Amino acid sequence: MRLLLLALPHALALRIAVTGAAGYLGAEVSHLASAQGHHVRAVVKDGQRTAHLSGCSEVRTVDDLCDLVEARGVAEGMDAVIHTASVFRKCADMEAELVRPNLLLAEQMVCACAAYGARLVFSSSMAAVRGAGQTPLRESYSAADWNTVSRRDGPGFEPYQFSKAESERRAWELTRRLGGEMVSLCPSMIFGPPRGGCRGFSVDMVQAWLDGESPVQSRLAVDVRDCAQAHVNAATLPAAAGQRYITSCEARVPAAECRDALRSSLLGMGLADAAARLSADEAFDGGAVPIGEREVLAAADMAELGVACRPATETLSDMVAALVPAGDSVDSRDAHGETALIRAAEAADRDEVRRLLAAGADARAESLSGWTALHGAAESGSVAVVSLLAEAGCDVSAVAGSGKTPLDIARQYDRAAAASALLELRARANVSGA
Repeated sequence: MRLLLLALPHALALRIAVTGAAGYLGAEVSHLASAQGHHVRAVVKDGQRTAHLSGCSEVRTVDDLCDLVEARGVAEGMDAVIHTASVFRKCADMEAELVRPNLLLAEQMVCACAAYGARLVFSSSMAAVRGAGQTPLRESYSAADWNTVSRRDGPGFEPYQFSKAESERRAWELTRRLGGEMVSLCPSMIFGPPRGGCRGFSVDMVQAWLDGESPVQSRLAVDVRDCAQAHVNAATLPAAAGQRYITSCEARVPAAECRDALRSSLLGMGLADAAARLSADEAFDGGAVPIGEREVLAAADMAELGVACRPATETLSDMVAALVPAGDSVDSRDAHGETALIRAAEAADRDEVRRLLAAGADARAESLSGWTALHGAAESGSVAVVSLLAEAGCDVSAVAGSGKTPLDIARQYDRAAAASALLELRARANVSGA
């Protein structure tokens, strides 16, 4: 029996690496850890968006974390590594492109953390706790349950579920063999507002609901912000070492209730047509545990980590605000205060930037973090977009909440051409020298 951890995470700032920082969960983990004063090394794959990571202490680009040298480079000098990176998509060859990489990712991160004495916070999944149709050991699933049906040699084989269950098993076995320190978290389906435009399976699912492309479903869920906080706390609480936690609400929210929460949010935004498109899948009864009954024991697990699940209605409402711009204004903002112009600049989409400016978009608009379109253009390295924004009156030396100007951002990401263009415009640096 685990002892209840009464103290919240200690105030000491740690050096924390976050893999998968360009992903839905990893982005939120990186943001929260940085906002709470930790030195965060955000790890992304080459070519992934990084604008949302401007508040992190460092951003490390890697080619392949399955390579032990790159994995060791991530863990070197860190107190903890929060490992959220994994493959979660349809692949032509699920074994070669999903199962093997996920298993190897787990093994390499365990080895890397053990080599440098860093705690590994392993982001697993409810898929590792139970497979499709599997009944719990008792009335509800708990952290003592393991997926026993998603086996390569069984009728319940499902590649992603197998990869999550098997990678967590291997991570625990290897950690014990090497004498390392590990905590694992098993989230249910993660919902909530995506940070910085990051996408995820559940984000696309909710978007399809909002677009009327598929009915709203009943899901066992956890808010991305609560799940991310649990991961950060798992890295900082000394007594969490060696523990396995489930992060989730305890009962599925009925599909009709989810639909009504989404509908209420859309109506509150004046989007009656969008609200009318919503429907609910009320045929599914919940499977092994009926909808509405206590499906999983998770509240105590999350309490040990100093976190509680917020209401699903709040999660879905905030998600709508992030995915559906309020009104038809060209300067409508998402949940993070980003306008369409800022997002187009981050994507180096010159034609879209030109179109938005012609439509009257505010070139000087700032996100909630003080990030402007020109910061986004500097991060993407697009000289053409830098020029368009400067001509439109964007402040070439605007200082974001991180203290960085567009020139600082261009230098941070080695965008030499964009930096030269900004210097020609007499842009100033704030943190990277003259």
